[in-house]
Amino acid sequence: MKQVIIFLISVLFSVNSFAGDLHFIYIRLDHSMDTEILKTQIEKVNAGFSGSDFIVYYSNGNTTMNNQSWDKNKLFGLISSQNSSIAISIPDELENISVPLEKQLQDESYNAIYFDCFVGSEFFDNDFQNTLLARMLIINSLVQSKYSISLQYYPCGATYNQDKIKFNPEYNMNIKTKIISSL
Repeated sequence: MKQVIIFLISVLFSVNSFAGDLHFIYIRLDHSMDTEILKTQIEKVNAGFSGSDFIVYYSNGNTTMNNQSWDKNKLFGLISSQNSSIAISIPDELENISVPLEKQLQDESYNAIYFDCFVGSEFFDNDFQNTLLARMLIINSLVQSKYSISLQYYPCGATYNQDKIKFNPEYNMNIKTKIISSL
């Protein structure tokens, strides 16, 4: 009997200590992107999250969704009705990203965090990879954290290259970053 109890405790401990992945999907539509490609890529990426938690933040509509509140039709309706980007306030954007991220990281344990960024060329032309994403990583203590952090950019019809996505060297960030042109 004692062996069965020890076995059950060890199984429960290993199940609770197993951490999955978290995907934070950041969407910022601008005129350089194709909305149909954007919707198709979001759908494909979201389909691959089986067993993973996710947060979707649509910047243009200031809308946040997660596993429980995911509504593809609502998100795609917002994307279809938006035909250009709106002015971005970095402090507001940092708050809108950090609050759900912080809550999710407090509630769950993860091995890896993936930032899936659906952004156009205006994002990089305005240096948002440094003024927004780098600051978000620093503010949320993710640069030197226990998590494996990856950034994936989806151009969705926009054109930018590997040189544009780099962080300012002063930030001293060694985070895996890649461009995913198509799925």
